[in-house]
Amino acid sequence: MSKTSERIHNARVACGLTAAALAKFIGASEKTVLRYENGQSTPDTHNLIQLACIFDLSVDYLLGLSDNADVSFLKPYAKRNIYCLRLQNQEALEGHTYYWLEYDPEKEFYPMRGHMEYVGEKDGRELYQLRPVLPDKAAALLRQIGRPRPLIVNTIEDFYTFLNYGGTAFITEEVCKEGVRHMLRPGTVTV
Repeated sequence: MSKTSERIHNARVACGLTAAALAKFIGASEKTVLRYENGQSTPDTHNLIQLACIFDLSVDYLLGLSDNADVSFLKPYAKRNIYCLRLQNQEALEGHTYYWLEYDPEKEFYPMRGHMEYVGEKDGRELYQLRPVLPDKAAALLRQIGRPRPLIVNTIEDFYTFLNYGGTAFITEEVCKEGVRHMLRPGTVTV
């Protein structure tokens, strides 16, 4: 076994991924991942960079060229890691109400935007609150307009990943009550 195959295998196991799950994340077949791990082939540049981002390891480390696994130079390219990818591939839970939130952690302190609905007026001001969405239909709409897959947030742990990476997320009502309660109450919206 080469250093590359050993390091890819060890990183996959350390992340708790099956070869099939890793293959799905990098857009390859399970057989390809197993070939990487058995030393029968080496990842091409594209897959190597994806693996480095997923595992949060340097390319040089994965290739066995260095024992330094530092990935600071990859940070601008590693917009999503394994946790974020997991949420993008997660299924919505049956029988749960979901809300659509948008968040950019580089521009906002906390999530304050989402798919809102008008709920009335108070003291001459319009009031809005989060509007429930059907995750499958909303995701199909995002695909049609060329937007990335949304994160499906089913637990408060998933919510913390959303806070870290931002983007578009469909979040269960239970998690919204814990994480963004302010958006479930009627309030004014400033643009």
